[in-house]
Amino acid sequence: MPVKQKIWHHLMTALGAAVLLAVTVFILSRWKDLPEQLPTNFNARGVPDAYGSKSGLVTLLAIGWLGFLLTTVLSFFPQLWKTHGERFRLISLGGFRVNAQGAGFSGARTANPRDLAAMTDMLAVTRLILAVVFGWLSLCVALDRSLGLLFFPVMLGALVLNLVVLLVRTRLG
Repeated sequence: MPVKQKIWHHLMTALGAAVLLAVTVFILSRWKDLPEQLPTNFNARGVPDAYGSKSGLVTLLAIGWLGFLLTTVLSFFPQLWKTHGERFRLISLGGFRVNAQGAGFSGARTANPRDLAAMTDMLAVTRLILAVVFGWLSLCVALDRSLGLLFFPVMLGALVLNLVVLLVRTRLG
């Protein structure tokens, strides 16, 4: 049973893709002008404290795109999500079924459509967060700048809040 994608899911996906694409184009257009040594690590204040080859920037962008594409594809295949009634767990590929009541493992209770919708919403938000985080990281590395003092707390706060909203929605309905 496909999970209905809401319009705002598509908007968040388009915005995330636009962020990653803009950063990728910016970096590629300036590749020859980038120094050979770029930041490879940042301290807790977001200040670069280790440097390495600029090829690490390609890896950083690739990880950002991979996470973005994985969450996009995953959102269309609820049969890959492991859910049990009101609870959910990590993704599992074995013994999963999807029916009119939702998704679940053979012999287990099935997830209700509300839980599947909440998980789809969480993936949409996670996708945008990934795009913004990896876009900002890539820009800061390419420009050899600090991430900013608030980068880590805001990033972690956004991810935790996204998870808390999912937990509240699936537990309280």
